[in-house]
Amino acid sequence: MKHWIQALALAAMAFIAVAQEHHSVAQKFSGFEPDADVEQSLGGPLSLLGEKLFHDTRLSGTGGTACASCHEPNYAFADPRQVSQSDGGQLGRRNAPSLINAGLLPVLMWDGRFRSLEQQAFSPFARGEMGIDIFEAERRLNSDPKYLHLFRVALNSRPSANGMAIALAAYQRTLISGESRFDRLIRNSEADTFTFLELDGFLLFERKAGCSNCHLTRAPVNHRASGLRLFTDLGFHCGIRGIADRIPTQAGQGSDDCGQPLKAA
Repeated sequence: MKHWIQALALAAMAFIAVAQEHHSVAQKFSGFEPDADVEQSLGGPLSLLGEKLFHDTRLSGTGGTACASCHEPNYAFADPRQVSQSDGGQLGRRNAPSLINAGLLPVLMWDGRFRSLEQQAFSPFARGEMGIDIFEAERRLNSDPKYLHLFRVALNSRPSANGMAIALAAYQRTLISGESRFDRLIRNSEADTFTFLELDGFLLFERKAGCSNCHLTRAPVNHRASGLRLFTDLGFHCGIRGIADRIPTQAGQGSDDCGQPLKAA
């Protein structure tokens, strides 16, 4: 028992040292300050319109697929399947990433091909994943009196492809992770809020195992996410063959997970 208490005390001291280091880094940031377009979207008519569009299966060829089909709210707005599936049943090459905090990232998708949520919104229609193109989606929205009203309230315009992208992006920017026990632990350096097993796991994650080399437990130096921990270095790596063979890739270069030219999906 004595040895266990000593081990716990040493682990707690080490944890506090790491936590204080993170706290000093966090003090460099003033906290998350949403951009103007984010602020107006939180709970407003624009994000509510985006939420309706996000869940509307009528914006697909079969009438059975929505954005939420691959970004499921019950799975942190990610896809629990190994790879995502198009409206026509065709399997993709990757699974859809989580949308939690996606509005805080400098680039989007596994290969970083998009620079904004608005830009990304057109992709599922352009790539055939929704079974219709963006202009057919626009036509369907213009034939619905409810959408005519919602677009008029939110954007003072008729439904349009650009309006769809703006509304969907506004909704997705509301998907921000809440403060976790880990966040409170790092900020206040209170090691006693973790169990011994959790504390040991964190120290492994942070030091010996080296997980935090890529999955940063401090806030990244990024104006959109200052003060928030995204557990990413915002880089692109090939980790399929293991850490020793990890190959950094450049965002938006059309490469797959290992830096090879991306074949047509």
